Amino acid sequence: MVDRFFAVSLFLRRLAARDTLSFDDRIAFLDHLDHAVADAAAGRPLVELPHGLHAPLADARIAAHAPALLQACRRELTTRAAGRPAFRDWSEMHNWLRFAAAPVGRLLIELHGEREVVVAPMEAMCIAIGLSGRLQDAGRQARDGGDCGLPRQWFSQAGADPRAFLDAGERPAARRALKVGGDRVRQLLAAARAVPERAADPRLRAAARATLFLVERLSRRAVDGPSEAAILPNWSDRALLRWR
Repeated sequence: MVDRFFAVSLFLRRLAARDTLSFDDRIAFLDHLDHAVADAAAGRPLVELPHGLHAPLADARIAAHAPALLQACRRELTTRAAGRPAFRDWSEMHNWLRFAAAPVGRLLIELHGEREVVVAPMEAMCIAIGLSGRLQDAGRQARDGGDCGLPRQWFSQAGADPRAFLDAGERPAARRALKVGGDRVRQLLAAARAVPERAADPRLRAAARATLFLVERLSRRAVDGPSEAAILPNWSDRALLRWR
């Protein structure tokens, strides 16, 4: 179930980044998906969808959380088309992550039958994962000539140029900007630690502990950058995770 939800999320991320399609074509396709999700929620047969989307969106539980993903993708597309930075400040990014990252947490709570007290810390954990992912990927995006995907305010306050923060001369200022993001991740993880404390399902508690551990390590490594390549789990991360 969660794997199929992630498949929808990954498809939408690739759609947002697919410059071989025009903006109008991608928006039209999102409109098509909006109708498909509404049909699934109402129990109506789905319209024709690309391979890999039909089965997930035919599930009413996934379809119930899919509109948030579609809204996040639409916002990303319109921002790029307007030539604006991905996010002006943390408030914009946080709001976007509530649509792009938090829905999987809500789905997990639903699947595990968890109580309301788990909702807020689970959302914090998902937002921390999304922010950490952006920190880990910022260098690669900048290297490829795109927006680094982090709030411009962080760079302006640090005296850094977000378009050139891989340059040797910009690295000290870039680290200051990345540190702001790292601090936000730690604040979110502090709130998210309530998930393994409050969750009733032992599998969810174990998964939450592992996730908190890994996100903290990866975000710390990203802040020590910037790196031209995406920062991914390495053998030591996996080894330590296995022995926790």
